[in-house]
Amino acid sequence: MHTTDASSQPAIAPLLLFNGEGDCLGAKLRPGNVHSAEDWDEVLLPEIARGELEERVKFQHTLTAWREELPPVLSTQNMVLWLEGAAFNALLPFCEGDEVSVGTAINVDHRATTGIGAW
Repeated sequence: MHTTDASSQPAIAPLLLFNGEGDCLGAKLRPGNVHSAEDWDEVLLPEIARGELEERVKFQHTLTAWREELPPVLSTQNMVLWLEGAAFNALLPFCEGDEVSVGTAINVDHRATTGIGAW
């Protein structure tokens, strides 16, 4: 009887991507004993839906429109509204019949100002 000591075999760490129905959309075998999502982008990015929404910043999208003592820069609430629109556009091709998708949570850092007229 031939036995193999598992510790002498090279370790392989699979990275798998499944959809909601349980179908495997992508996989990558990584050498070593990897306990992280390292290289996730090579598996996930080709499968991610992408959406766009193009808007130009107008006065009504600024903080000044809300409070005149604030600067005329894009408000975070409008940025989030546009992010929601882009996400909706990304998911729309996956909706069937009268299905739609709406956001339920968001985690965003709004780190730079955007003035009136910017895209």
